[in-house]
Amino acid sequence: MRLRIANCQLRIANTACIGLAAAALVFTAGAMTGCSSKDDSIIPTLREHLKRYPDMESEDIYKLVHQAAMGNGHLFTDTAGAKLYLLNELDEVRADTTEPLIEPLSPDGQIVRMNLRPFKARGGEADQLFDAMVRSANAFQQDPAKLARWWTEIMDEAEYGTIPTDRTTLQQLFDSMKMAGLPARHHSEAYEVAYQPAYRVLLRHEAQQLKLRVRN
Repeated sequence: MRLRIANCQLRIANTACIGLAAAALVFTAGAMTGCSSKDDSIIPTLREHLKRYPDMESEDIYKLVHQAAMGNGHLFTDTAGAKLYLLNELDEVRADTTEPLIEPLSPDGQIVRMNLRPFKARGGEADQLFDAMVRSANAFQQDPAKLARWWTEIMDEAEYGTIPTDRTTLQQLFDSMKMAGLPARHHSEAYEVAYQPAYRVLLRHEAQQLKLRVRN
């Protein structure tokens, strides 16, 4: 059995005798100084999405991490097309309050998905959502290095069997995306069929400023 301790190395002081309480203190200090910050780990966010969407595949994991690190700017190579697509999708989706309105993407919770079905159920309007999308895209600072770091973290996690894919598949996917310039990509077919995703990526503060009816 492999013992996983958050990718850290435990350094115990070279003393002749050390009690359990002292050992615990040494471990805590080592964890605080020798590890990368858990506050910036993508793994807790990924686990939450896997709980809700257990049929996620490698492509869906990439999409989540890409959105968290790169935002929604890719949509605005065709601004008119992006708005028309939003109008059509909002017109077609069924209003539903059982879905969460907002789902965090980034570890700090500042990048989120706004689900369109509960947005529509709460009286959300396409124009206000589109304006929030534009402001989010303009304000967001894309970070390819963070995307790569989070992906390495996910590949390490895959070795423990806690996510539904393997390191080789993840490595091959990221290599192909990197060669293409780290573009956005669609959800997997399995994810589309199982969950019929309908959402837009926003900065949290933009999502919170939208004027919506309070859920009953």
